[in-house]
Amino acid sequence: MEDYTSEDLKAWYENFRVNSNTKSENVKVKSIYDIILRNEYTDSDYWYMGGGADEFIKYLQSFNIQDIKDLEKDIPNWTNDQLWILRQCLVYGYREDDNHKKSNTFKNQSYLLTFLFSATDDEDIKIDVFESAEIINDGDPKPLELLLNIKKWAENKILNSENLDKFHFEQIEEAIKKTSR
Repeated sequence: MEDYTSEDLKAWYENFRVNSNTKSENVKVKSIYDIILRNEYTDSDYWYMGGGADEFIKYLQSFNIQDIKDLEKDIPNWTNDQLWILRQCLVYGYREDDNHKKSNTFKNQSYLLTFLFSATDDEDIKIDVFESAEIINDGDPKPLELLLNIKKWAENKILNSENLDKFHFEQIEEAIKKTSR
């Protein structure tokens, strides 16, 4: 079978780390970033159907609280394309496992998705995160400041007659109630 990978893409795979934006010294953060960076120019289907999100989540399973904090600190260094991939991984990784929502990994996925909303200025990523509000609500209570940021953004969009799904708005409101209890 003939290899249809372009010469530019082959060069990328061989030298992908020279394009790294990570500033983290944390080995686990570097590993998870490498997954994204190495496959940044792979077809988007890879992230939700091709196993990319599951590979990402497999690494996320080993993260402790300090690793999550280190990842939070590093996310602002990432490109918008890398943040889009991060969102794909957080939304699509291991969703078919019934017990997954009870795991610490899901709690981290849910929290990081909430954090990602505040860490980006990209409106498309914000909309995608908002449309995943059930994942935010299904996890543990989140910092109120992060949830209120999402709610304020959504209210502004609704006031400007932008079509946002009421279900997602209700999920954010429910997450706020959960945090306020």
